[in-house]
Amino acid sequence: MKFTIDIDTGGTFTDGFFTGDGQIKKIKVDTTPHDLTVCFSNCIEEGARSFGFTVPEMLRNTEVIRFSSTIGSNTMITKSGPKVGLVVTRGFEDSLYGEKEGRESLFDFILSPAMVQGIDEAVDTGGKVIKTPEGEEVRGVVKQLLQRGARIIVVSLLRATMNDANEKRVREIVADAYPSHFLGAVPLSFSSEVSASPDDTLRTNTAVVNAYLHRDMVKFLYKADDYLRTRGYGKPMLVAHCGGGTARVAKTIALQTWGAGPAGGLAGAALISRLYGIENAISVDVGGTSTDIGIARNGSYRYNYTPEIEGIKVSLPIIELASIRGGGGSIVRLNADDKAIQVGPESAGGLPGPVAYDLGGTEPTVTDACLVLGYFDPDYYLGGKKKVNPEKARQVIQERVASPLGMKVEEAAHKIVEETISIAAKAIGDILSKAGVRPKDCSLLAVGGAGGTLCHGIAHRLSVDKVYSFTLSAVFCAFGLSTMNVVHRYESAKAVTLKRGGGDYLSHFDEFNDVVLGLKQQALRDMRGEGFKPERIDFSLELEMGGRDRLGLVQSPRITINSTGEVKEICDACIGNLALSRNEAITVKLFRLIASTRVYHYQFPSHKDEGRNPGNGLKSRRNVYWGDGFIETDIYEEKLLKCGNVVSGPAIVESEETTILVPPGRKYTVDQYLNGCLENL
Repeated sequence: MKFTIDIDTGGTFTDGFFTGDGQIKKIKVDTTPHDLTVCFSNCIEEGARSFGFTVPEMLRNTEVIRFSSTIGSNTMITKSGPKVGLVVTRGFEDSLYGEKEGRESLFDFILSPAMVQGIDEAVDTGGKVIKTPEGEEVRGVVKQLLQRGARIIVVSLLRATMNDANEKRVREIVADAYPSHFLGAVPLSFSSEVSASPDDTLRTNTAVVNAYLHRDMVKFLYKADDYLRTRGYGKPMLVAHCGGGTARVAKTIALQTWGAGPAGGLAGAALISRLYGIENAISVDVGGTSTDIGIARNGSYRYNYTPEIEGIKVSLPIIELASIRGGGGSIVRLNADDKAIQVGPESAGGLPGPVAYDLGGTEPTVTDACLVLGYFDPDYYLGGKKKVNPEKARQVIQERVASPLGMKVEEAAHKIVEETISIAAKAIGDILSKAGVRPKDCSLLAVGGAGGTLCHGIAHRLSVDKVYSFTLSAVFCAFGLSTMNVVHRYESAKAVTLKRGGGDYLSHFDEFNDVVLGLKQQALRDMRGEGFKPERIDFSLELEMGGRDRLGLVQSPRITINSTGEVKEICDACIGNLALSRNEAITVKLFRLIASTRVYHYQFPSHKDEGRNPGNGLKSRRNVYWGDGFIETDIYEEKLLKCGNVVSGPAIVESEETTILVPPGRKYTVDQYLNGCLENL
């Protein structure tokens, strides 16, 4: 038997999607924020147990392991990164090569002015070194940063992507002056190796944020890699990147792990939208801590190439998503001024978790509210693996919410859920408005552990007709990782003019092709080292290019160019994207070559229609609160429903990992893939 393992660590739960011999296993374990290796290993151990194997037996027969984590997010949220020192070109210590507005967040969040030091060096606008750093000055600056407590030092010099010779010279001086036994655990990071952005401010921001995340990422990912290797896994663990795709640990910088789990979820949503032919799919991933929202249009998603992380703009291709407060573990409080219900942003996480977990939580959460309303069976929460105490949930909502508002506990719990729904619906409405998409032209994909519980309400608020839920919804980000290929991105900030003002196109192609072929050689070398044959590698090329005053991203129709006609193709794409004048000169500022190769992907099996009657899946009835009061409601077991079955509301479809509400006036139809579509009766 051959296995694949995909694991996504969230703020509350760590999810596993395991396949083997045509079977799939969905695994959920508590996230252990004090040491993510614990929940990572717990997930693998639970997965092996579900197949009846030991961990070494399973790992020896595993084809691929893909992993995404919240390491970067946790570090930024808790502000637990190391003290960072920064070396810049003298004269730019205060500005960091930019305007005051662009630097405030970096200084406020990560850097203190005392931890920024300048050195005397210079590269002219043509990329020629006109001043080389002096050894004595570099040694003195590094010594000063070490004495002030720097635990990682970033070197980001002016115009380093045009010529990185001076950054390399700094490396030589420091290596000579501070051998590893002295410098110890204080690594050096160089901006030209982290980002090829020609924008010095953007590149500096990127290098500093990456350094801030580096320590925690290295500590965990190498520890996880060691866990696998000592138990018989002979291949490299693949780490998910926020720009889509995966790569081994050694080819991953810390910043690339930022938001990789939600990005995997949207990659999965894009596959689903292609499978179902959904033109506009809104992925609503309701987890324990937050809700991640993404749009897949015609089976594709968009990228943001200069996203903001805690207000700091960086150069990093990232799948475009919005993350908002509001998940199952979100803490509920009353606003001090008007006693309005506030959901999040704080979360109880997996430990202590909601009050109902009975693990020390003291503040009400959305999960507690759902228990009060009868949405969850307390004896079947996570398939009975986690014991919950509905009376404690009821008590805390009574004390903290219902009594201060002068209402019944069920009414207070319903208001909590409605507020959570309202937050998500407003965020989705804003996203769709900016994208120029009407909600009624969309379908919702309800994913995440709480997606099926809340998305019917979100759809109602937005007047969206169809809500799809999936047998894999509760581990959807982990499933999304299984759709990702191995992807490497290579950048070069080389300026090449393709068209001069007046219309003369580039006629000597070596300058363009040499850059691309150089990047291609790097890709082939790296991916051969990972065991991939050259014929399995696909290439695409992105160009940051434009005219004098306007730059944009162009998906190049050509990898290399061999005629003026092919040059014109690229220029025409740029003119169309940026609405440039055809008389304007066009220059490429940055080359980005993307190399990818396919690895195993799960395929949904198809099932035959077995009729509309869902009676085989009916397992019990219980009282559920539907807004106006409690109604005795049919409860169905998801895994017992067959293709073609139709469940009419009010009803609940539950599984070991998630709960799907089917409100009055709606129906839930099981399709050929055993997924469900919620729509009007």
